[in-house]
Amino acid sequence: MELIVMQLAPIVFTLLALWQVRSLAGRRSAMRERLATSGAVIIIGGLLCKTILVSSSTSNYLSYSLAYPILGAGFILLMYGFVGWDRMTLHRPGWVKPISAIVIVEASIATLAYIGSPWWRYLAVGVVVACVLLMDLLLLGYALRQRFYIAIPFLVLHMAASCITSMIDLNGQSDARIIQGIVLTATTSALLFYINARLINHHTYRGRMQIV
Repeated sequence: MELIVMQLAPIVFTLLALWQVRSLAGRRSAMRERLATSGAVIIIGGLLCKTILVSSSTSNYLSYSLAYPILGAGFILLMYGFVGWDRMTLHRPGWVKPISAIVIVEASIATLAYIGSPWWRYLAVGVVVACVLLMDLLLLGYALRQRFYIAIPFLVLHMAASCITSMIDLNGQSDARIIQGIVLTATTSALLFYINARLINHHTYRGRMQIV
């Protein structure tokens, strides 16, 4: 029960952060907002799945990596709502490309898992990490261009925390105390995610989003 309560903290912080990202995407177009919202819902579902798996079987902590394919699908939708250009007919975001990307990624993960290759875990986790780092790098570039220096340390720390958390997740742990430490690391990462999104959202509230 205590582990479940601890796991709720990163979910809450991630939800708050995703709400800020959704708001940023919504400033650019309604379609981007729908993509980001759908991604946020799936990401929260993946985090809940992760919490259930960790709580039900702490003897095999690696088993919760099954939640990463769900998180990957959510982050792909989030990225398609967040990344890109909206300049007349140069680019119009839609559902075809993100759904195609999700199908390709999930099919690759399923194929690798079916043939018994351990690389399916690395692919599942790698998709999530790549999306998070891409978003952080875009925000970092925006912060540097706008001389919004207060956000830079939080962005760098979040990139480092995301990589460290993912590496620990891949290794897997069975000791309850280590798992609690991992949960605290994930909470820190989620809190940094929220701080980053909140700072950028507050800084850009007067105009349309010009990050990408």
